[in-house]
Amino acid sequence: MNVVAVAFGCLLGLGACYGARETVRVHRIRNHGVRAVGEVDHIRTDTDGDGALQHHPVVRFTLPDGRTVLAESATGMPGFSPLSPGEQVEVAYHPRRPELIVIPGFDGPANPWLYGCLTLFLAGFSALLLYAAVI
Repeated sequence: MNVVAVAFGCLLGLGACYGARETVRVHRIRNHGVRAVGEVDHIRTDTDGDGALQHHPVVRFTLPDGRTVLAESATGMPGFSPLSPGEQVEVAYHPRRPELIVIPGFDGPANPWLYGCLTLFLAGFSALLLYAAVI
């Protein structure tokens, strides 16, 4: 049994599980989350694993009970941000965890078909590596 293949297969499998969880979470918030209007407070700029810029808007909005929430979008936009501080945006948030938000229309890169297929590919490749390592 090839230990390296088993370890790599397990890591890919864990990555596939994480990707599936995040894809489902963003999809549920986008389609079933509570809607509110908020204001972009600032844009957090970061780099992804390849060094490309990712822009994550941080939005301030008010819940129906009057509490104010400052939350970062679960999805980022590569390259440039079409949003700017002070701009009004609609957010969808998780009703029990309002700090989990998605900005509809800004979450194009979080396409569930793309990430769903990528997750299935990782899971399949992981299974293939594990199968080949055991045989």
